[in-house]
Amino acid sequence: MQKWSSRFSSGVLITLITRGFHILLAFCNKLLIARIFGVGGIGFFTYLASFIGVATTIGDCGVLRANIYAVARNSGMTRQMIKLSFMVAFLVGGLTLVLSLQSSLFKAFIPSSKIWIVISITMMLIVIYLRGILLGKQKFLEYNLIDLAMNGSFLISILFLTYVITIRDVQEIVYAYFFSIIVTICITFFFLRYELKLGFPSREAIRYLGVGSRGYLLNIIGYLVIRSDIFLVQFYLGSYSVGLYGVAVAVAEMIWIFPSVIGQILFPKIAHARDTISQVATTEYIVRLVTLIGLIEVTVFVLAGKFLLNIFGPDFMKSYTPLLFLLPGIFTMSISQPLGSYFAGKGYPPIVILAAGISFLVNLIINIILIPRWGIIGASFSTSIAYTIHLIILIYAFIHITKSNWKNLFIIKKDDSKFFLNIIFELIKSKKSSF
Repeated sequence: MQKWSSRFSSGVLITLITRGFHILLAFCNKLLIARIFGVGGIGFFTYLASFIGVATTIGDCGVLRANIYAVARNSGMTRQMIKLSFMVAFLVGGLTLVLSLQSSLFKAFIPSSKIWIVISITMMLIVIYLRGILLGKQKFLEYNLIDLAMNGSFLISILFLTYVITIRDVQEIVYAYFFSIIVTICITFFFLRYELKLGFPSREAIRYLGVGSRGYLLNIIGYLVIRSDIFLVQFYLGSYSVGLYGVAVAVAEMIWIFPSVIGQILFPKIAHARDTISQVATTEYIVRLVTLIGLIEVTVFVLAGKFLLNIFGPDFMKSYTPLLFLLPGIFTMSISQPLGSYFAGKGYPPIVILAAGISFLVNLIINIILIPRWGIIGASFSTSIAYTIHLIILIYAFIHITKSNWKNLFIIKKDDSKFFLNIIFELIKSKKSSF
């Protein structure tokens, strides 16, 4: 147990470091696109990324979780799970190709770029699946470097196409995205070069899909909760409004960086804690910490929001009001993340699915009502309402199941600083064995 805890803590430290570079590169990519192509360009990029994100989330089919679980239990299953990954990715890619001929979701793309998008989705699925194998092997450094490779190669390709080949067509974003996925999949293959093998997977590998499918529905609903508003803004208002809204979302979602990493720490602590009291106490502390830091972050973004948006260009100052309406929802969703990790660690995924499902329906209905009337401000307002409802459901379930109360979740206690320092000490201590 001690060895596992040390390796996990090392992984969290690596994740913290690489996540910082990942956020920086992602921000530079959006800034570059905004400066070169303007609001319409960033709108096109936001829709493209959301489109591929939905396609890969639906096309996941539980393979990611199956790979993590199978390889973590038995590393000898690596080659069979790789075979399964390729088979499912090619099947989903073929289905996507058929849909591209009919689906209205592809209408934002010119005909010549559709095939590149379909190939990108197929390759991205392979990358996602194989990253799960790396995670199952606890190769945290390689797992995180793949994200950096994706963002870094995209940045280089945009610069090359724009300033060397001097193409200024917004559709070049598709080609830059395609190139970045080629680089990423090559690096992923390199990390698993000794175990790559095509062929039909074994029956045992296919049976692991049953394990992976348990969180499949939750992943789809969770992604739709976060990104359905992008598609509705595109449908009702077009790429220009998606550009303004997408930048507001990108800035606001920086609040999620800390809670997402904390969630990675919390999940195994909950799953491996010996008694319910320590599980509940750990969750309550994390919620208090995330709430405090979230309030500080929201205050910073309210005060510095115009400055951050102005970096993208004067036209993006129109994103400030939507940003203000988004911040309450982003703040409440950041609190939901550790609560969701608690229920996942305790084996209560139906609660998380219920909360995500209700918030998705609320977000969908209110967006349909408000976007035609209020524009992207309506989308921001709807998102905040849906995320807040999501948090309320999780808080009610947590208090009902654990017999806790709202004060334990939100009122800072004297011993909180000691708890935080213990986590930091654990991470620093693990650094010696990480590099």
